[in-house]
Amino acid sequence: MNSNIISLYNLTNRITGLLAITNIVWCLLIIIQAFFQHEDLNEYVTQDKENPANWKVPIITLFVLSVSALLVYYTPLWISGGLGLSTVIIPIACYCTEFYFINDYRKVLTLHVYRSWHWGIVCFGECLVLLTIFSSIIFWIFTNAVTNY
Repeated sequence: MNSNIISLYNLTNRITGLLAITNIVWCLLIIIQAFFQHEDLNEYVTQDKENPANWKVPIITLFVLSVSALLVYYTPLWISGGLGLSTVIIPIACYCTEFYFINDYRKVLTLHVYRSWHWGIVCFGECLVLLTIFSSIIFWIFTNAVTNY
């Protein structure tokens, strides 16, 4: 086996793990910020006369998806061999679903609280999730190359 492939595999493993942890921290930041701005979000998003929307459910969904992806990603620490190839595929699916929900949440916020601090953090999170998806896919490719699936 080429040592460069193994080095790249180890590098993408670390990067993907750090991005997964950063994603959890970002979700917690969104939840804390929404907690402190819940009155404004209720006034401008939930109680809007033209387009009322729910801002609470997407935040909870994003957090559950990011925690699920992180737990599956780190299963090799608890279970020998992890979940096999699903250890890489399930987080990619979780991050793709998370991207769908965060994109939808950003669109809801764009209609109501465009260019607010909360909207900006959500936009940053959207880029973070895309980067995590990209890193997870690269890690999956190197996992296949190293383990010869």
